[in-house]
Amino acid sequence: MLRADLPDPARWGRSGPLVPCGAGARHAVWRCEDLVIKSTNRAEPALRWLAPVHARARAAGLIVPEPVPALSGLLVSGGWTAERFLPGPGASARDLQELAPRIEAFHRLSRGLPPRPGVPGMAALLREGRGGDVTLWAMPRRLAQVIRAAFVAVASEPAGLVHGDLNPGNVILTPNGPALVDWDESRADHLFLDLAPLGVRQSVRQRRAALAYEVACCWSLEPERARRLARRLIPSAGSGRIP
Repeated sequence: MLRADLPDPARWGRSGPLVPCGAGARHAVWRCEDLVIKSTNRAEPALRWLAPVHARARAAGLIVPEPVPALSGLLVSGGWTAERFLPGPGASARDLQELAPRIEAFHRLSRGLPPRPGVPGMAALLREGRGGDVTLWAMPRRLAQVIRAAFVAVASEPAGLVHGDLNPGNVILTPNGPALVDWDESRADHLFLDLAPLGVRQSVRQRRAALAYEVACCWSLEPERARRLARRLIPSAGSGRIP
């Protein structure tokens, strides 16, 4: 999705200065007055899908930032989306692990919700071969085969809706309780993906499948990182070209 290098706060009726809040490999984040404005490559339906998901997260005892539509009424405007700023310090790994009962409650409460448009999980990629930013058959053949095999190995694992990016940096300790932010990777997928950051021990198959999914999602967006991770899936590739 094309976007300007900087968001235009006027799209949300704001006129204050933009303050950088850091940036990852895929997204830029700015604050303007009471808003956090983030770059996004998600389409409008993928953002709208989050409303009932966030409702379940709140029912599980988590605070979730409220999305703020642009003046146009859309959640995505010019390649940017906005949500209410939540004050508070970041969490530690222990703080994150203490959220385990709430995350597990969120998983239970989210049963029955539909898959997210344009954000496939492992089962969808195994079935369709593509979705969102991922096209398995556009990768080197050997790598695609290894990724598919990793997905097959966990196909019988419990599945549901996951946050998809649980880490201490996505938890804010607000005055009103813990807030879970950055739901960009939320999707229908295997629940073990949310459990490892909570201290639940994973099997070799689960760790390998999680790595395979990361490689698949990074292949077109972060190619250098994807190739580095791929060499953990195919050690025989060494430092050379993935076969």
